[in-house]
Amino acid sequence: MDFDAPNIIAALVFSAVGFVYFSYGKKQTQLPLVITGGLLMGYSYFTPTLAWNIGVGVLLSLLPLVWRA
Repeated sequence: MDFDAPNIIAALVFSAVGFVYFSYGKKQTQLPLVITGGLLMGYSYFTPTLAWNIGVGVLLSLLPLVWRA
């Protein structure tokens, strides 16, 4: 992970979305939201560039919408 400002901001934004997914999924006992939230909170440690960080974050953020349909 590059430690530059855009990459850190992207990681924080997607981690915040993951926290909301995780909290809401835990409250509603919906396992897909809990899993996706956990992945969103931790994936940014394993992405090497900003493009990968944003790409994986967007895909994981949309995953519950696809999973539910």
